[in-house]
Amino acid sequence: MKVELLSIGDELLIGQVVNTNASYIAAQLNTIGLEVAYISVCGDSHEAIIEALQTAHKRASLILVTGGLGPTKDDLTKEAICDFFDDRLEENKEVLAHIMHLFETHIQTPIRPANLTQALLPSKAVVLKNGVGTASGMWFERDKKITVFLPGVPREMQYVLEHELLDRLGGLSSLSIRHRTLLTYGLGESAIAERIDAVVSDLPDGLSLAYLPNFGRVRLRLTAKDHDQKKVEALLQVFGDRIAAELADIYFGDEEQGGLAPQLLNLALQKQLTVASCESCTGGRIASYLTAIPGASSIFVSGLVAYQTAQKTQLLGISPELIETYSVVSTEVAEEMAQATRLKTGASIAVSTTGNAGPEKGDSDVDVGTVFIGISTEEHTFAHEFNFGNLRERVVEKASLKALEMLYREIAKK
Repeated sequence: MKVELLSIGDELLIGQVVNTNASYIAAQLNTIGLEVAYISVCGDSHEAIIEALQTAHKRASLILVTGGLGPTKDDLTKEAICDFFDDRLEENKEVLAHIMHLFETHIQTPIRPANLTQALLPSKAVVLKNGVGTASGMWFERDKKITVFLPGVPREMQYVLEHELLDRLGGLSSLSIRHRTLLTYGLGESAIAERIDAVVSDLPDGLSLAYLPNFGRVRLRLTAKDHDQKKVEALLQVFGDRIAAELADIYFGDEEQGGLAPQLLNLALQKQLTVASCESCTGGRIASYLTAIPGASSIFVSGLVAYQTAQKTQLLGISPELIETYSVVSTEVAEEMAQATRLKTGASIAVSTTGNAGPEKGDSDVDVGTVFIGISTEEHTFAHEFNFGNLRERVVEKASLKALEMLYREIAKK
């Protein structure tokens, strides 16, 4: 069965909003054995919606549409539905009662006439209840094809998908589709491919591998498909473990386990260690990665952002003479930052970053992209130099991930 996801909204076409709905729906459909063949986007005009629906119906048997179901005049999806399916709008009393209840109990603003129009739905639609909003989902069947319309607001779309739709779609496929994504840091895509060539050559039918490089890491996504779920799980286990063994020095667990940051915190917890950071060029991103994990406070004690050169002196006590001698972007300053942070916070291990993320040079003459990352433990303090290119976001992200990698490696030694 070919599946198409159609997203409606000018905001998607002008780049104002990222289409997270499509990625979320595609992932959920995979869990019930449905693969998305096409993802399309159209504008908010009546003509664009009709044309997009016509195209989708020519090439897919299941079409999931998001967006354009709101109460304002720019929400034209319901009118387009009526034209496309030769239908008319009529008031749905159950939906109207739900809208009234929402405004009476949860929404602080007075109900307006436009809100009541949310109860006007195509008469041929099977209504999919939206328990957290006013825009109902709708199910249509015609010419052996299923078309489902979902709210564009992510929280509402997710509710309707999870509570009303997935069970209905579950019987459409007997295929089991599962993914396992291995995380690697510190080696490029082509070098990894050479190291695991023998394993990849052994991949059986129904199992595929994709390389997903980005910002200093390469994700290796294994995808298994079969009508036997146990076989799918066994393929992922056996071949995933073989790849992990070949890449043991750069493998940092599976993405499905949460990524590098949570695994770093889990490892530190096992070894009863605490962590602190002091960031300059990365601007707090290392701390952000770690504090995004629930329970991080038991491990991560403090994150400092000493961005200006003067703050490195005033906040951390780094000698102005050291900075003048070696430059604020240097091995010596990175080491001092890490050590001072560890001592001031009482953490078991501290990481520091100082560098030039660009696009202009700051208080140092080093090349744009140069970053020094320091690590300090009770046993030793050291720093390494890196160059992460000349694109600011790339420099910041790669430096942050490299810092997490270095932290993980150092904790693993304990």
